[in-house]
Amino acid sequence: MKTLIVYSSRTGNTKKLAQRIYEDVEKHSAVTLSAVEDLNEEIKDYDYVAIGYWNDKGTADKLAQTLTEKIVDKKVILFGTQGADPKSDHGKKCIENVNKIFRSNQVVGHFLCQGKIDPELTKQFQSLPKDHPHAMDEARLKRHLEAAKHPDADDLNNLSKMIQDIYKEV
Repeated sequence: MKTLIVYSSRTGNTKKLAQRIYEDVEKHSAVTLSAVEDLNEEIKDYDYVAIGYWNDKGTADKLAQTLTEKIVDKKVILFGTQGADPKSDHGKKCIENVNKIFRSNQVVGHFLCQGKIDPELTKQFQSLPKDHPHAMDEARLKRHLEAAKHPDADDLNNLSKMIQDIYKEV
């Protein structure tokens, strides 16, 4: 059995998840780890493909979405990060949207957790006028500070549990 782990990461959050999956999967399968932009593997040779993304406007980022044409009829594990709480309506909608993107595959697991927000995005929010819907306010700043603590040990352990459950059934 062979597994490909391919990810897109803007701030290092999703890469951290990808590396954890690699550590967990190498116990069960031959495994390759690659950033999307460095991918030069023949995907058809893999039994499982783990696809990592960062949430951009409620869905997988554009670079991760380029994989939809390359990955078809595979057992897919989706994993991602976002600034918002993954249990929020925004997080639930993101999972739904990403599952739709990769619907030509069999999604066997989907993990989403918080991750630090790109500091450039935080600066953009801070520069917006106070009456703008995305302007930095106390609540938004609190969310940014909380997101900066993730992915944490609990996130990584929860991811590992999901991976172990998937490979236990193989």
